[in-house]
Amino acid sequence: MKKKKSRKKKANQTIGILKVVFSVILGIVTGPLELLCAGLIIKGKDLQLLWLIGAIFVFSILYLLVLFFLNNFLHRKDDDGDKCWLIMRILAPISIFATWFLIAKYNGDGNITSIIFAMLFMLPNVLFFVPAGSDSGSSNKKIRATTWNFGKYSETTYRDEKGNKIAESTSFDWGPVRDTKIKDKDGNETNIEHWKF
Repeated sequence: MKKKKSRKKKANQTIGILKVVFSVILGIVTGPLELLCAGLIIKGKDLQLLWLIGAIFVFSILYLLVLFFLNNFLHRKDDDGDKCWLIMRILAPISIFATWFLIAKYNGDGNITSIIFAMLFMLPNVLFFVPAGSDSGSSNKKIRATTWNFGKYSETTYRDEKGNKIAESTSFDWGPVRDTKIKDKDGNETNIEHWKF
């Protein structure tokens, strides 16, 4: 039984590491992806500057939708999901800034001009990439408990403010002693024996 729990814990840690690595890669390639998207949209268009700003807005919205999908469907809003969401939203603007800076430098602009150019093209992204939406560091999370009683047996489920199950406890009252078993979301169990005298 302990070996099974140990294997499950190692598997969860490996999956957590892979999620973080994937998030780092996705964050790093954001700038080149935005450049590619913008290039495809403005190709052969008049008023290229307006089309470019529009393309950046479109890419930002699409990218945010991808992050939303990953966070809500793949990560299930667990601690790994919050961490990955934050990593991508921090690395994405850095990648975008670096991409536009390098484009300006490649076109022969100086450092100051390249920085100003990169900052101007960061503006359409600012609303979308400001790190937010992760409350994993919050110290006052609300926990909701739901209890179901059947005679001397009771079962309580604890959920966080997002509705995710974080623990459950089962109790049985034998008269002079009450046995309680607490199980967290990772399957770790704690047994408490409470004698009434």
